[in-house]
Amino acid sequence: MKNRLVKIALLFFFSFMLIASAEAILLPPHRVGGLVTVTGGGTLDDCTAILSSGASESVVDGSYLFNVPIYDPVDNPTGISVGSMVTVSIEKDDLTLALDSFIVEVGGLTPINFTVNIASETIAYVEGDEFITVRAAYENALDGDTIFIKGESCVGIIQENLVFDRPDGPSLEIVGGCDCDFIPSNDLTAISSSLTIVSGTIVVESLVLQ
Repeated sequence: MKNRLVKIALLFFFSFMLIASAEAILLPPHRVGGLVTVTGGGTLDDCTAILSSGASESVVDGSYLFNVPIYDPVDNPTGISVGSMVTVSIEKDDLTLALDSFIVEVGGLTPINFTVNIASETIAYVEGDEFITVRAAYENALDGDTIFIKGESCVGIIQENLVFDRPDGPSLEIVGGCDCDFIPSNDLTAISSSLTIVSGTIVVESLVLQ
């Protein structure tokens, strides 16, 4: 009887060891996060932080945080490989407001803070619709359209990096310096960042870079 109890105890012990060894031992994740500051008078409502790996998190109380899982062929085959470059972006209404990148490390910690411009009012107009960013107006414009942008006396300096890169390469005219009703005036539209034309033809009027 005693030998039988010993055998049962040993069987239980080895079964427990096999179960324990089968559990996945995950590598410490790479943590990336930071603060998101908004300029332009708008809010961070409905803003989302998105990784190029597909993960997304809502921006809550002006901050975001990701725990990026580390790839392991056995324990975590869906993780991200060490040494991979991953991009984190801040998006609102399907528009990318800011982005940056980091290299994945085991147990890594990367603080990335963003400053995004979100207008409290519409600043651009095209074909009957008003938009809070020039980019949004550009995305919705058709070939041959004119985008009207409010002037500095109406909306101040616009904090937006303008990149015209649509694959269809439309021909557009951009008229800056408009009054608060999008009527062209003697004012100028001031952009604090840069303007880059990757595709298409863009004719610009009454717009200055600062």
